[in-house]
Parts: sequence; C-alpha cells; structure tokens
Amino acid sequence: HHHHHHHHHQPPPLAMHTVATVMAVALVAATTCATAAVAADHSRGFNDAVNWLKPDLAAAKATAKASGKPLMVLIHKTWCGACKNLKSQLKDDAAFVKAAAQYEVVNFEDDEEPSDDAFKPDGGYIPRVLFIDAATGAVRPELYNTGGNPQYKYFYSSAAQLVTAMDTHHAALAAAAAGKDEL
Repeated sequence: HHHHHHHHHQPPPLAMHTVATVMAVALVAATTCATAAVAADHSRGFNDAVNWLKPDLAAAKATAKASGKPLMVLIHKTWCGACKNLKSQLKDDAAFVKAAAQYEVVNFEDDEEPSDDAFKPDGGYIPRVLFIDAATGAVRPELYNTGGNPQYKYFYSSAAQLVTAMDTHHAALAAAAAGKDEL
C-alpha cells in the first residue's frame, strides 16, 4: 500500500502540461497587450479613441488618397508646454473624436516632423496643425485657425478651436473634392 502511495507522487506528464498551458496563456496575453499598446502609441496621448496613423507621411498620404478622407497632420514636441496643454484638452474630448472621424489623422513628434517647408507656411512653431487634400496630397495653407493668432495661423490653443477648424475645413476640402469629380 505504501509503495502504491509513493507511485502516485510523480506525475511528470501532468506537471509539464500545466507549464505549457500557463506559457500559452502568458503568450496570448503578451501579444494582446502589445497590439493594443502599439495602436494607442500612435496617439502619443492626444486621444486614444482616435485612429491615429503611424507617423509616416508618405503612408498617411496614401491612406488618405485611398479612403478619400483629407489628412490632418499635428506636429508637436514632447518638451513643449503648449503641446502638453493641447494634449490634455484633446485626450478625453468626444467632439474631437467625432471631428477626427472625417479625416485620416497623424501626429509627428520631435524628430518625426516632415522636413518639407509646406508644413511650416508661417514658421516652425509648435504645435501646428495642417490639412492635406486627399486626392493631391498637398498641404492646403489657406485652411488655418481663423479663431487664433494671425501670426501663428496653424497654432491651436484649445480643443474647441481645433474641432471648429476641423469641421469648417472639412466642408472646404469636401467641396474641392466634389469640384474635381465634375471636371
């Protein structure tokens, strides 16, 4: 009887099976977390509910061309106080999420900023927001913050200013796109 009891104490197959299961679960969890983090990472904290494209200008323009949605580009720096202020206003703003749905959106942080001068029509201050025509991929410099500082036309100090501009400019961009189709 004693011998039988001793035999019961060594079930290696079961132990191995348990380890394998635990590893598989850990692997799935790690993958899921990584995917979520990558998607949210492109927001840089500006609003995780918005579908920010990865910070690649050529790819973002191609996405806009394919979807027909104009592209909104937000240029910012990690160290910039005005950028942090805008970030804190946008991050939980439902109106911004709704406005952003009309666009493809991308933000460029620090050294990711496009070197093209079209992205600084009146200077390299930050944050700047520029609107790009979906079909042509061209920056539309006339689409700026009419409610802001005329010396820094592409600077937005509040979520409300940006949402207003996004809604207004979308109508202009959509009208331009419709005009092109008739030709």
